[in-house]
Amino acid sequence: MFQVFSMLPIVSSKPLKLNKFTQKIDSTNKITFYNSQRFASNIFEKSFIIQKDDVLGHLNNKKLLTDIKNIKEIKLSRSLYNFANRRNYNPKTLPSCLLPPVKPQDIDKKCLVIDLDETLVYSTDSPQEDNDCFVVSFEHEGKQHKKYVSKRPHVDEFLQAMGQLYECVLFTSAVPEYAELVAKHIDKWGVFRAVLSRKSCVYNGDYIKDLSKLGRTLEKTIIIDDIKTRYKFQPDNAVPVPGWFGGACKKEELNDTTLSDLIPFFEKLSTEKNVYTVLTNMDHPYHQLLPDNVKEKWLNERKSMAWYKRFAKSFFGLQFILAFFIY
Repeated sequence: MFQVFSMLPIVSSKPLKLNKFTQKIDSTNKITFYNSQRFASNIFEKSFIIQKDDVLGHLNNKKLLTDIKNIKEIKLSRSLYNFANRRNYNPKTLPSCLLPPVKPQDIDKKCLVIDLDETLVYSTDSPQEDNDCFVVSFEHEGKQHKKYVSKRPHVDEFLQAMGQLYECVLFTSAVPEYAELVAKHIDKWGVFRAVLSRKSCVYNGDYIKDLSKLGRTLEKTIIIDDIKTRYKFQPDNAVPVPGWFGGACKKEELNDTTLSDLIPFFEKLSTEKNVYTVLTNMDHPYHQLLPDNVKEKWLNERKSMAWYKRFAKSFFGLQFILAFFIY
């Protein structure tokens, strides 16, 4: 698989013919690239996955435009191909879509990606003074581990509500052995359609949850997480929440109502056709439904991103990025 990021916009006025491009990647099963039309406003925002065989087949059947109606133009420049080729992406080491096909009952639902640690639960290596604490023991890389896990207040209420509204996916940067055990403890209703763990993350100095690999439309995908680097490829799809570190750290953590307070917001968001209309607009009326701690964290993240977006929109910033990644 070639993964080409929107960090490299289309610079050639002469688009590379699709058939020539596919001839150069005969061993590649799929091409993943980011829509660069919105590069100036948000890098790593939208992605589209095109099966090579499907593309060639649809070209013969003249149905390409119907199946990729969300893409306004396909212009693969020579520099775009060279960039991908230099990065030496190995199609055999990159998985296909992380999620299975959508179940019939979830066809009309948006996909809600939910973080685990410090979002739904808090775990330590030592016992916790918590009546709602449970223990998970597992083996990882030949070593035995034991974790004491506390559930965040109102997690049951939150999961039941989200399961009615969304196709829910648990996505954690923790190891799979731990993630599967904790998921079984906290999800008594079969809310999670899939449990994704560290092996499904992209490692780039940190474990990143790349939503474009899920196999779901980004305009209908939301991620809720307490660490912004986890969703830095798609920050406009995120609902950031303050981390929860159990009742042992602060007594007020025992009275945390973040999850239950978020339910009205997610109820409204589930009715929107495009999540970007809400998530990218801090003045949207739905934001009045957010609890104060979430709203404050969200605003702070937006402010920290402001300089970056201004730089990306500027002519100098665009030239700098082009020079860095092409030359």
